[in-house]
Amino acid sequence: LQASHGGDSEKLEGVMALSGTIAAQLNEHLRAIITSAGEALMQEPRQTLAEHLRTVMGAAQAAARLQKQIEGLAGDSPDMEKSAVSMANLLIDNERAIAAALGPDMVLDLRADEGMGVINADPHALGIVLVEMADFVRRHHPGNGVVCFSCSEIGDRVRLAVTDDGPGLSVQQRMELHDRDEGPGLGLAIVFGVVEQHDGRVLVDSALGQGTTFHIDFPNLAKQAAKKAPVPARGTETILVVEDEEVINRWVTVTLESLGYTVLSATNGVEATTILRERRADIDLMLIDAVLPGVSGLEIISEVLHVDPTARVLLVTGYSADLMTNEILQRVPLLEKPFAPAELVDRVRDLLDG
Repeated sequence: LQASHGGDSEKLEGVMALSGTIAAQLNEHLRAIITSAGEALMQEPRQTLAEHLRTVMGAAQAAARLQKQIEGLAGDSPDMEKSAVSMANLLIDNERAIAAALGPDMVLDLRADEGMGVINADPHALGIVLVEMADFVRRHHPGNGVVCFSCSEIGDRVRLAVTDDGPGLSVQQRMELHDRDEGPGLGLAIVFGVVEQHDGRVLVDSALGQGTTFHIDFPNLAKQAAKKAPVPARGTETILVVEDEEVINRWVTVTLESLGYTVLSATNGVEATTILRERRADIDLMLIDAVLPGVSGLEIISEVLHVDPTARVLLVTGYSADLMTNEILQRVPLLEKPFAPAELVDRVRDLLDG
């Protein structure tokens, strides 16, 4: 995307360069934090220290998501990595960022039922969309108003609606929204570009004096999956899935079960430990998230490998591979979030056949 004027272009280049520098520095700090905390957790520390290390790992995962968003703004991020994502959860996860972009004079009314509206998306790219939409509203609103971000399912679409009580847009202004030369600027151009890359569409409902609503629609992943023919079975093994994010847990479970696998599911370390104690002999492969409520995934993996060094384990994490310590990567393979269905299936089959 290019800004329409030389000054805007220079400002954009400056922002992108600064974002790239910040992202690189943040990457180095995260590598040190995750390396130290991860290796310490796998050394079976005493309970009090372990609790502090788990907190560090959880905060580092949140920072890693932010780092990827900054890379995206800098233009340094790789191609979009799409996976099953709940639009409602995206709103909840980005609530603070949206509120910050709106500023202190605007009130955010966020309406989202957890787990609603599953789409095939890159959560980092859509996080930028949410912030850019909030920034657009702030710049075109006199202030002291209310802005509603909501999620709903309409037929085979998932809809993100952004509604404000501002002055509204004229017919000419609505037409100019899609014009990169005469339109409202780079921010909204980024929104349109990202939505298009997600096979989505942006509809605008507005009139002078009556506020504005942006309807941003995406294909409903659940409805799309229901229309597809059954996938031939590719395995009969038993897999333990340990993932605390409900949407991802359910999506991974359904995907693997559709291929013929038997799936045992846990949402935290306590549940996983119980299943391992009762069903360890039946389990052929474990997919374990690094950050979990209570006992971390790294601690579970360390315990499993201590008992059985040949156990097949796949570490699932929001961290990039270059942020993980070599000691961990030498012991277990890594699957980065977000991941596509084909990547999940291939990694599972490779580990089971290896």
